[in-house]
Parts: sequence; C-alpha cells; structure tokens
Amino acid sequence: MSTTHPGKSHIATWALLLLAVPLLYVLTVPAVMCIVVRPRWSGMASARPSKTTKGWVTDHWPDWLNVYCEPYNWLVDETPLGPHMLGYQQWWWKLCDK
Repeated sequence: MSTTHPGKSHIATWALLLLAVPLLYVLTVPAVMCIVVRPRWSGMASARPSKTTKGWVTDHWPDWLNVYCEPYNWLVDETPLGPHMLGYQQWWWKLCDK
C-alpha cells in the first residue's frame, strides 16, 4: 500500500505559486504599459517610459501605473537582470508601435 502525504503536495503548490506570481508580474509590466499608455516610439533604443524620458511620448500616465511599475523599475536599475528585462520591454514596445 502506498501512503500519500497531503502536506508535501501543498508545499509544492505554495512553492510553485511563490515562483509564478513574481514571474508573471515581471512579464506583465511592459504589456500593461503598452495597453494603458499606448506610447509612440521616438527612436531612443535605451529609453524607458517615464514622465521625464525624452524617448517616449505619452498622452496620459496614470498615477497607479507609476506605483505598479516601481518594483519592476527597481529590478531593472539595481539587478543584473536589467539588460535582459529592458530587451523584453523593448520587444513589447515594438509590438505596441505597429
């Protein structure tokens, strides 16, 4: 007879959720920016959208979007993942620009 340990399956589920939620957040930030802001690309390859960046022109930049993007911007600025995340972000911007 096999005995199952329901606690182990719950641990695996929680571990998967702890990994999936931050990953989904990171993957959705550029998409949310594209959907909400509908920016126009002005040609600066290294630009990040912000109220002060000359590379993006936005008609409306809601305050909640600044709050939503803050952890993402910290990851881009302060971790080695930054260049990879910017590449993904630029890919989304090019999709939005079409």
